Amino acid sequence: MHIMECGLIRQRQDFIQVAKSMRIGIINVRYDADKDEYLISHDEYDLDCRMSRTLHATFYNSQNEVINSYNRSYADFEDIIPGTNGEAVYDAVVLLKETRENARRL
Repeated sequence: MHIMECGLIRQRQDFIQVAKSMRIGIINVRYDADKDEYLISHDEYDLDCRMSRTLHATFYNSQNEVINSYNRSYADFEDIIPGTNGEAVYDAVVLLKETRENARRL
């Protein structure tokens, strides 16, 4: 028997099922005041597994010119580290999801 949690494949004997997890994509803007540069990224959060990954990111200088860009659409999910900005974004995404679900129930 082989079991991998969090959106990966679960396999038991001859039966294989893909575990479904709640994933949400967001656009994230981060500003670096020391360098006067900013980053716009498309991030995906796996809410069931408390993990995230950056799918695409573009870095801009103070004149709004692209200075770097990368596409990581097949990047692996990484654990969200407690006490970081990543955790704050994760918590905000979870809160938004819960608020929207509660509003639908009214």
